[in-house]
Amino acid sequence: MKKLLYTLAAVLVCTGAAAQNPTLYFMEGVPLRSQMNPALAPQRGYFNIPVLGGLAVTAGGNTSLDHLLFRRDGRLVTLLSPSVSSADALSDLHSKNLVNADIRVNLLGFGAYTANRKHFWSFDLNLRTSVSTQFPYELFHFFKTGESAQVRNLGLSSDAYAEAGFNYSFPIGEKFYVGARVKFLVGLARAKSYFTQFNVSLGENEWYAEAVGELEVNSNLLTIPTRQEAGQDGVYRNYYQLDDMEFDAKFKPAGYGAAFDIGATYEPIPNLLVSAAVNDIGFIAWNKASSMHGTVSRRLTFDGAQVDASGVADIDFDLGELKFEQVDEESATRMLHYTMNLGAEYRLWDRRVGFGALYQIHKYDYAALHNLTASVNFQPVRWFGLSGSYSFIDNRASALGLGLNLNPGWINFYIATDVLLTKKSAQWIPIKQGRMNFNLGIGVPMGKRGLRQRDCIRVNAACCPSQEPLTEQQELRIREQQLREQASATSEQIEEATERSEKAIRKAERRAAKAERKARKAAERAQQEGDTARSSVPRPICWPCATEAGVSSDRNSPRRRSLRRGEFVWVVPVFVRSGGQGRAASSATIARIAS
Repeated sequence: MKKLLYTLAAVLVCTGAAAQNPTLYFMEGVPLRSQMNPALAPQRGYFNIPVLGGLAVTAGGNTSLDHLLFRRDGRLVTLLSPSVSSADALSDLHSKNLVNADIRVNLLGFGAYTANRKHFWSFDLNLRTSVSTQFPYELFHFFKTGESAQVRNLGLSSDAYAEAGFNYSFPIGEKFYVGARVKFLVGLARAKSYFTQFNVSLGENEWYAEAVGELEVNSNLLTIPTRQEAGQDGVYRNYYQLDDMEFDAKFKPAGYGAAFDIGATYEPIPNLLVSAAVNDIGFIAWNKASSMHGTVSRRLTFDGAQVDASGVADIDFDLGELKFEQVDEESATRMLHYTMNLGAEYRLWDRRVGFGALYQIHKYDYAALHNLTASVNFQPVRWFGLSGSYSFIDNRASALGLGLNLNPGWINFYIATDVLLTKKSAQWIPIKQGRMNFNLGIGVPMGKRGLRQRDCIRVNAACCPSQEPLTEQQELRIREQQLREQASATSEQIEEATERSEKAIRKAERRAAKAERKARKAAERAQQEGDTARSSVPRPICWPCATEAGVSSDRNSPRRRSLRRGEFVWVVPVFVRSGGQGRAASSATIARIAS
């Protein structure tokens, strides 16, 4: 038991922060926002620095660390230490003491806006770990007082997996955005130990415990060698023991699964944004080859407890010594721990100040935690943001959070935590808080800023026809932003634009040359057709004057032969005046000269 408590304390100290930090939810420009709601998008595209691009850790429950850890003689000890009285150790415990922890490490992450600067896509590769524990009050009471106890529902579970997710968000109309993330999961390790019954009693000559529970392990990273022991029937059976668990660096998948996130945002009135999201709806199917499964249902004996003058018991018993009888391994499918976010934020003073409210539900193995957070967000310029939050956790505890985001154009750095103002130990351990959050991210901004409805008044007024007319100061600020974006174009972008222009010019030249060739051929055809038409028009010939015109009366003359080739001639009448009356010497005739 002591080993488990020390392990639990180590988990709390090492994780100390939150995968779903409510402070980050309203920090515009932080890429991790899309992990909390896939419909949300940062101000620009991004490329995260591996590992440092998105580190998120959480620890929370219905009890704080100062109920488990105590300072004695300058040292930090657990409540099971003999230096901690039973009264101090048991005074603030609950009937079910829950502690949960989550870790998310971004191994690879990048995203960008599409050409219209409203659709946003991203890809992330994360390593995630989750721990859930449940310790009944009766168990601590037994270990501190040495009195008999009826213990129920004692559990410890953890899992680790890698996820690769693709996210896409887009608008429906002007005010409604939806987003979805599809994730492929690779199971690395899973372990669960759960006791439905663990009754401890004092017999006539010894202490005994009636334990009923099971042990499940699915991993190629953890191994538990089997031992053999003869049962009451004399048959030897294999069994597992928690103290024999070892780490084995075999990075072989132990299972596969899938999950999805879905979210939406809506702006009912200008500057008011409401949002909702459900994350981690999915499963992991753990394979049979990596499965270790054991059960226990027996009475165990141990030396008992020694109680000193101060009433503190020294128990000679360790849960790690329990023996779980091996059963046939089988595949198992387990659901993930889902999270639900419901938020609302109102921005004013040209979106420089915002007030937000967020309601969260975190589902774990043994309970669901409910958080309510109020936040104030200050963004005097687009590259600098500061946020503060105050959270209520299940009406039992509270936490004050602070967040900082810097995005000057060449780097995106953000940090958020809620352990700055709480009481800490000499080792900087926050011991007076029921939940602890810490988030860190470093990335490189990429591409132009988005033109979503919430941002367009500060970027491009044309995309917000419903907004009020811009003031002169706002127009100047928009123009300044546009010039700044134009000046920040990279040489690669300029070269690409130049190459596109050259291709367009070459294409236009080819089209012009082709059109010129077509026009020249058309003119030649028209010239030929015109010549043919002119040659077909009858030409007037005066036969009486034919000789004078150089046409011989000889039918075999060259000129006469040419006229026989289809030319039309006009025989002109000749008039002779006689007695004042005109008389035709010959009739006007049109005739074709035949051969």
